[in-house]
Amino acid sequence: MILKVVLGLGRSNRLPLADYLHSIEYLIEQENIEYRRFGAGALMLCHVASGQVHGYYEAHLNSWDALAGLLICQEAGALSNDFEQGNGLIEGNPIWVAPPKVWQRLAEHFQVRRRYLVAED
Repeated sequence: MILKVVLGLGRSNRLPLADYLHSIEYLIEQENIEYRRFGAGALMLCHVASGQVHGYYEAHLNSWDALAGLLICQEAGALSNDFEQGNGLIEGNPIWVAPPKVWQRLAEHFQVRRRYLVAED
């Protein structure tokens, strides 16, 4: 059981600063969650996979910053939103990655849906 959750939060200049600040305010006041920002989405995703932080969210991340770290997180058992939805590979998308309990706890706040991986025959 995770007693204190620590998230990595990324900030994109493509979206209003007010949205980022709202997320920080919500996480601290409503969820009692700590956050860290290291400035590199790929590094933060590796921190999720290694257990150094309990999740990572960024409202817009480019695919070249996300895909390798996303694969590492999924191999470590983390859940993610469908980063590739729409035109995500070219235009980028929001990303939310965390272990299952943390992911479900905050998915509604981050307004993301889980990516369901379907095994091919």
